Amino acid sequence: METQSTSSGLSGPKDRPAVLKVALLSFFTRWGPLVILLLLCAVIGLIQPRFLTFSNIINVLHRSATLLIVAMGMTFVILTAGIDLSVGGVMGLAGAVLVGASRLPVVEHFALAAALLLGAAVGCGNAFMVTRFRMAPFVVTLATMAITRSITWVYTGGNPLTGVPSYVAFLGRGHVGPFPPAILLALVLFLILGVLLQKTRFGTYTYGIGANNEAARRFGVDVRRHLLKVYALSGALAAVAGVIISARLNSAYPNTGEDYELMAIAAVIVGGSNLFGGEGRLIGTLFGVLIIEVIRNGLNLIGINVFWHKALLGFIILIAVISRTLASRES
Repeated sequence: METQSTSSGLSGPKDRPAVLKVALLSFFTRWGPLVILLLLCAVIGLIQPRFLTFSNIINVLHRSATLLIVAMGMTFVILTAGIDLSVGGVMGLAGAVLVGASRLPVVEHFALAAALLLGAAVGCGNAFMVTRFRMAPFVVTLATMAITRSITWVYTGGNPLTGVPSYVAFLGRGHVGPFPPAILLALVLFLILGVLLQKTRFGTYTYGIGANNEAARRFGVDVRRHLLKVYALSGALAAVAGVIISARLNSAYPNTGEDYELMAIAAVIVGGSNLFGGEGRLIGTLFGVLIIEVIRNGLNLIGINVFWHKALLGFIILIAVISRTLASRES
């Protein structure tokens, strides 16, 4: 009887700790970011009660909206085993194009479209270089980041350009009830892109390319065309974020978007996505964004020097990568 129960694959008492360990790892891999977010909110709320006020929560969500829009595009790119370091440069250039085009009488009504098309065009350029010349996405988008940032500084002369189109101003400084429009826009984009990723062939191809590029190609996926769409999406979303910031400030600053590439990558990684592609969820990216913004807001309320924020962000990235590596080994 003992031999029969062993061969049938039944778990004995000695196997239960291993099963429990795997279950816990699976739970924290999937829901760990949410647990961390809730713990952070509780701890910061106890230290600084102002953190949990309605006005401050809206402030955190407002700041999170812009980062979430950029991070969602970054999620798609990372799922394909790529990276997009140009998003910060695209944000600054899109804002400058928005304001600059709005000063031209004929082009004024197309200023927003011009900014978004510019972002998508930069993304297409990134994908072309990656796929046509088989260059590393890190190298390509690093170069694009430098190019777009430099163009923005030259175009603006290093000074802010003031005045956004009236039809865009509401996006940055208006309200829908108690909520800024940027929050609602980020939510709508989150729902649309979530369906796109989880329920459509586009999402399936995105995961498949990241998991095994060559296998996806053999199954008939046009990898080049798909990557063109993914990077164009990332560039367009970065342009949307740049437009929102310019609308909020009623100006286009040449340094708009600085460090957003780092924060977007951090949000995606902290949210549980695999930096090497093929694994991740947008809900995880949302939690990652909120974790970063809650920490930044909490540090400001507590009174910790702002110059420590980047160091803490770097530690968050390291901890997230190390935790995921250990979890992968155990599983």
